[in-house]
Amino acid sequence: MTTRYLSLLFFFLTLFLSTACRHDSRTGRILDQADSLLATRPDSALHLLERHADRLPPHSTRECARYALLLARALDKCEQPLEPCDSLLDAALACYDSRSPERATALLYKARLEVEMDCPERAIAHLQEGLEILRHFPEAEEIRRHTLSSLGNLYFENSHYEDARQMHLALWPLCHTDKDKAIALNALSDYPVVQEIGDSAVDIQRRALRYALASGDSGVIAMSEYNLSLRFYSNDDIDSAIHYARRSLANTPHGHDPAQCYSLLGSLYAEQGIHPDSALHYLQQSLTGTSFPDLAAYLDLYEVEKERGNCPQALHYLEKHVDIIDSLFIAERNSGINRTIYEYKTRLRVQEAEARNREHRSRIVLTAVVCCALLALLCQHLYQKKRRQKLVYESILQELEQRQHTLQQEIDRNQEALDRLQQEKTDRQADQVQQTQHLRQTIDRLKAEKLQLQHQQFRGARIYKKIHALTRQDTADRKAWKVLSPDERTELRRTVDGIYADYIAHLQTLYSPLTEDDRLYCCLAAAGLDTQTIALCFGYTDTHTINQRKLRLKARYIGPKA
Repeated sequence: MTTRYLSLLFFFLTLFLSTACRHDSRTGRILDQADSLLATRPDSALHLLERHADRLPPHSTRECARYALLLARALDKCEQPLEPCDSLLDAALACYDSRSPERATALLYKARLEVEMDCPERAIAHLQEGLEILRHFPEAEEIRRHTLSSLGNLYFENSHYEDARQMHLALWPLCHTDKDKAIALNALSDYPVVQEIGDSAVDIQRRALRYALASGDSGVIAMSEYNLSLRFYSNDDIDSAIHYARRSLANTPHGHDPAQCYSLLGSLYAEQGIHPDSALHYLQQSLTGTSFPDLAAYLDLYEVEKERGNCPQALHYLEKHVDIIDSLFIAERNSGINRTIYEYKTRLRVQEAEARNREHRSRIVLTAVVCCALLALLCQHLYQKKRRQKLVYESILQELEQRQHTLQQEIDRNQEALDRLQQEKTDRQADQVQQTQHLRQTIDRLKAEKLQLQHQQFRGARIYKKIHALTRQDTADRKAWKVLSPDERTELRRTVDGIYADYIAHLQTLYSPLTEDDRLYCCLAAAGLDTQTIALCFGYTDTHTINQRKLRLKARYIGPKA
């Protein structure tokens, strides 16, 4: 009965765990697939995330936080508002702490959402916190690059130009692709304009355009050409400005609003004053297809129509210009109300999320209690099973210990025999070394005795007596000294070659560059003759030549062998 009860408990526990793991693994696969699609097909990734939003495990805070980051990235890449993932980003910020780079990612997209809601102060605070976190994660270059870019743009829009410049300068080393470099240089080209250094701005913008062309991204190319047109416009180079504005219009990707290009072209033609019809055409085009009317376009249209003498139409555009200014003031007054409504809705969503989390926590606690009870029963069953197995193990262990003791005794005997053999081998090696040293000493002694016999044989030769007689000259004038004649020197060489043949062969083996005179000098020096006597043997009355030979041999490490 107990076995059947335990089997049922194991079955239900296994079924519960397998269902939970299968659900989590399916959710993980969906999120992994969306992550892989973000780089190449962000629209498909966004569609996948929106389609499977209701399949997220309600109890998994980590999965919800990861889903929030992926959804924010997908919306950002598809250039859609980030408002749908506001509460999810709050949940992600609550999930990740300052020790994880994911919190910096959540702060980045939360800041961009605050920018959409016209809250730059909060956005800057989020981005600054993200930078503080990323200091501990130098490997997270992509998030750091986006954070620096967004923070620099916010600083610039709020007239903190030096802080913005520092952010964009820190951004540049993190740009590895041509597209990233083009975007960074587009931002950096704004600072010379602010500081009224036009030529530098044009140079930087030209570099940005080169990188944009290398990247092949039509959106970045159009943006770089548009900015370059603005730089020429600020330098009063209208023709170049028109050229790059037309190129920017031609490269604007399908689906992007070209109103800015139309407005810029219209302003340029109006400034040029040569083609008023073209100016009128482009300015009117800038007012179509966009939900954000351009104040400058209405003002330029007013100037163009006034120059053409069309006063009613000029007055109409001026009234439009004034109406937009009034609506902007009204929108500014209503922005606080909209923000309050948005915060109220956000609080409601947060409260609903907290209620769901409380319910999920209750379920988790209940599941944990059931699992603990099952684990307690399982532990009791395992304890009884181990207790029964312990008796069997003890008997087997006793037999193994006896067998181990026997084997250890045999190992000790074999080790003693091995030690004896190694000691005998060591003794034999010591005897061999001693015998080898004795033989070498004997050989060296015999060589020395042989060399002494050769010296005695040389001293008994007739030519040695002639040499000895030459050394006994008492004439004070060196020029009057007698030396060996050529025949006597030949006899000396023949005598030395005969007596010291083995010594000469040894020298020739060691030092092959030795000449015949060098070998003769070495033999005479080995026989104990001084430098003056050796000089007389070579036919010299002074020792200068012999000393030079001696120094040359020493320089080559070929000294005479005793």
